[in-house]
Amino acid sequence: MILWAWRLPPDYRWPHAQAAKARGETGMKYILLAATALCGLAFAQKSAASQDAPVPHRQASYRAIAFENELLAILWMDIPAGKASNYHVHSQDMSCVVMEDYPPEGYTQPLNGPPGKPRKPKRGDLSYVSYFGKPTNTHRDVNPGILPMHQICLELNTANPQGFVTAERPAQGYKLEIDNDRVRAWRLTLEPGERAPAITQIAPGLRVVIDGGELEELSAGHPSRSVILRGDHFYWQSPGVTRSVRNTGTTRIELVEYEFK
Repeated sequence: MILWAWRLPPDYRWPHAQAAKARGETGMKYILLAATALCGLAFAQKSAASQDAPVPHRQASYRAIAFENELLAILWMDIPAGKASNYHVHSQDMSCVVMEDYPPEGYTQPLNGPPGKPRKPKRGDLSYVSYFGKPTNTHRDVNPGILPMHQICLELNTANPQGFVTAERPAQGYKLEIDNDRVRAWRLTLEPGERAPAITQIAPGLRVVIDGGELEELSAGHPSRSVILRGDHFYWQSPGVTRSVRNTGTTRIELVEYEFK
């Protein structure tokens, strides 16, 4: 804000002051009004600055925490067409499953930087980004297209592995796509009538459904159990289970299954 000052003749009287004097009012009224206006301007400037300040990723616009425990938080990320998130800070490892083809115009923009190149992930794409122990990454997500930007993301709550051991899974049906010091993630695709061999899950896990359908689960020592899996859903999977699965429906099923270390 720029303030201008200049010298006036000693006997100059402001027109509104002369009118106020004629009405018997004092100059104190105008001093109070001016002070009130300046305070309001300062408050508005402070509020605008606070609104523009980057926030932690979980507090950013168009994110919602759907589930959280001591290991992780699961977030819906859904940015409508023509919208953008506010600037947010990534400081925790994160993995996402893309639930719909991204609009080809969508991009991220770093704080104080130019717009990035358009991102074009496809439905079902899987990613993992390490943020723990690295400089924070601050940006916003911008969707100028006509399609939504929709992912299911998990953020780890701890900077170090928790000591869980993950078992191998058979290559028949299960495709290993992420294997690092924090998680393993497999993609399982079953056509109608197909069965995946039995696996033993000995670490806590998560199942994300890309394409749903009717699935039969067979666990050792238990009767078979049929479940309806809904696309764009996720399910927490407790450890200590041996199971095989079969697609008993009429549509293709595609899942991503995580185990945490």
